Amino acid sequence: MPPHLYLQAVDTSTPSGRAPFGMLGIFSEFDREMIVESELGIGRANANGKCLGRLRIGADAPAGSSLNSLNEPRSGPPPMLRRLLKTV
Repeated sequence: MPPHLYLQAVDTSTPSGRAPFGMLGIFSEFDREMIVESELGIGRANANGKCLGRLRIGADAPAGSSLNSLNEPRSGPPPMLRRLLKTV
């Protein structure tokens, strides 16, 4: 704890003294709930087989999911362009 914090005259017996600590508690509770919600979403995505994060390079990468597959020759336009051409 920085030395100046315990030298401050914070009177927690008054409403104005308790308010900063109450706000800190509210923000920390909000932050924790956001972390839990994010972890649940990541777990749900992993369970559905979604690949999150950067593409892997090398032998441990799943087939077709690594950056190495970007150099492989393709036949025809990419899937996104095919979808756009169908809507025209």
